[in-house]
Amino acid sequence: MYGPCPMGHWSNTAKRDGGGARLALVVGNRYRVIQEFADYDHERHPVGETWTYLGTGGSAYHDGISWFVTLDGVSEWHIPMEYREGGQIEVLQALDEYIALD
Repeated sequence: MYGPCPMGHWSNTAKRDGGGARLALVVGNRYRVIQEFADYDHERHPVGETWTYLGTGGSAYHDGISWFVTLDGVSEWHIPMEYREGGQIEVLQALDEYIALD
């Protein structure tokens, strides 16, 4: 997870499409991790971690998906994910088993 950066650093150019996962993330909704997972950089997101979703970016060439979130409403963070085997495809295809509305 990268950050903190000023609000708008990534999210000003983000798509608001729900993150490419089975569970459509909604901009402005607050989410809580309910099952630990690791992002593309192997950073663990523990049960109980909460953040507000700001939007999605990514690179189709690399199957990359970036979630832009805020933990505190002041700064934003970038959570990198990869939509392929060996990446976070298992999490992305069953996102409702990993995060829930807070």
